[in-house]
Amino acid sequence: TLSSSTPADDSTAIAVASNIVLNFNETVDTESGNIVIHETSGDAVVETIDVTGGLVTGTGTSTITINPTNYLSDETEYYVLIDATAFDDTSGNSYAGIADKTTLNFTTETVTMDGSHGAIVIGTQIWTDSNVSLASGTLGADYWSSYSGSHGPGTGSDEDGYYYTWDAAMNVCPSGWRLPSDADWMILEEYLGMDSGTGTGQSDATGWRGTDEGTKLKEG
Repeated sequence: TLSSSTPADDSTAIAVASNIVLNFNETVDTESGNIVIHETSGDAVVETIDVTGGLVTGTGTSTITINPTNYLSDETEYYVLIDATAFDDTSGNSYAGIADKTTLNFTTETVTMDGSHGAIVIGTQIWTDSNVSLASGTLGADYWSSYSGSHGPGTGSDEDGYYYTWDAAMNVCPSGWRLPSDADWMILEEYLGMDSGTGTGQSDATGWRGTDEGTKLKEG
């Protein structure tokens, strides 16, 4: 019998990177079948997870952990279905599973950077949804609202965000946020379809890389 879960049924503000943990009142083994995560609105399948695969751990214990491939979307309600063949106890009795939308459902948190910048979940990462334009009194003259070439302040547009010296850029992000590294960009590029490797156009190539991945980030 399933005694509890994390997230709990009907819980809210669940972190988008959360695993799903099933706590049984006895030891269970994984057998066969799937765990399926759905969006409640429209019943779209988010991910189908084979219980015998690497995303499900804990067989031989009373705690089963499900690690979705990607983060969940924010501000979204989900429900979880579990095949009746997925788990057996040590006597061979099968867990009944979950076949409805209400036994295990939850809503994810609102992801945001600050009052001026929203955020968006892409794969296993969270990015701001606009260029950073944060000012701080401690930055002094180390940032500008626009920039011209490599010589200092110039004419720019609002959507460009602010331009920073290196020292200012290292300190401008709010607590819990940071500037992306090249490795972060590679993860994003590969999630969007870029091939991994050092060859021409691949994610670890020197110089220009990729094909149409950038267009996939455009609004709409």
